Amino acid sequence: MTQTREIEPEAALEAILGGAVLLDVREPEELRAQAFAVPNSLHIPLGQILDGSGIAALPPDRTLVVACLGGWRSANATATLERAGFDAMNLAGGWLAWVGAGLPAWEGEAPGACACGCNDDAAGAEDGACGCSAGVPIERREEVPMTTADCGCSPADATCC
Repeated sequence: MTQTREIEPEAALEAILGGAVLLDVREPEELRAQAFAVPNSLHIPLGQILDGSGIAALPPDRTLVVACLGGWRSANATATLERAGFDAMNLAGGWLAWVGAGLPAWEGEAPGACACGCNDDAAGAEDGACGCSAGVPIERREEVPMTTADCGCSPADATCC
């Protein structure tokens, strides 16, 4: 198997804040318990990356930082995405390394109505229209401008808003 590129958590955060997209390949139920709290986030489960059904939703012109709980599933997804021509890097150590480094995240029950923690109800938005990404608080939205495309929100996709 070809070695995939890896990126350490601190460098991944810098890349994401600079425009890279965090692609979380965990299952939806995992996101209800813990999420990365960064802009430019997408959630597409590993199975949809491997079978190709989720690849069309990915931005072809942006670097992808691919993440899961510990790094194995995301390494598999990264290899698949690299073969498909994407600029993709595996988050070394996954969610566990991210929180171990003290980077933005939440655990436990989502702090708002959305699974991603955006507090959709406080924003007065309907599902799929919150404009958030992975738990950026309402009061910080002006600092971290995002659209529903940034977090993959969709009325048909209950894994986010």
